[in-house]
Amino acid sequence: MVSWEETPPEEAEEPIRKEIMERRGRSMKEEYTNLWEKGVYACPLCGARLFDSGAKFKSGTKWPSFRKPIEGAIKEKQDFSYGMIRSEIVCAKCGLHLGHAFDDGRECGDSHPEGGRRYCVLSSALDFKK
Repeated sequence: MVSWEETPPEEAEEPIRKEIMERRGRSMKEEYTNLWEKGVYACPLCGARLFDSGAKFKSGTKWPSFRKPIEGAIKEKQDFSYGMIRSEIVCAKCGLHLGHAFDDGRECGDSHPEGGRRYCVLSSALDFKK
């Protein structure tokens, strides 16, 4: 495996991203959906802290859902794939695709005062740390 430290980000991102998703993808599809331990969810590529477990909520979907990221941890950009307009979320440090953000948090079960936005994240794009 190519390590992040050995290769510049422009060259490393795609091969490492592909390897992470292939290696972890199917076996981790729903790994963190029903995990409710206290801790932090980090980027599996660069280790950046992305979401605090206290921001996670039960959305009724098969993906882990969070009401907010750790400040400055993610970037959003428009995603026009599959004939839709969505907000893609990526790690602010390394650019790894994490999932998408939606404004349906309340409809998906988040009753927290800070709720409203739902960050829908792939389990394979997360590492949980206690």
